[in-house]
Amino acid sequence: MSPLRRVDPIEINVRVGRVVKALLSERGMTLAQLADHAVTDLSSLSRALNGQEGITLHRLERVASVLEKELHEIIRLSQESQ
Repeated sequence: MSPLRRVDPIEINVRVGRVVKALLSERGMTLAQLADHAVTDLSSLSRALNGQEGITLHRLERVASVLEKELHEIIRLSQESQ
């Protein structure tokens, strides 16, 4: 079995943020619209997607739902964007 790789949580948030922002752009949505539809605070969501604050799986799941994606798709896309 291979050893566990240490992952920087800030880098994960930044990569997830890039994916979310790309999906927003594809849909012609703003971050404010996303926050409104996901029922979350705009400034907190912005900080999370820029790696300045953590994001919970629950909040990320709501974001994914608004973007019509499954949570695992967002995570997979963020891993591919390394």
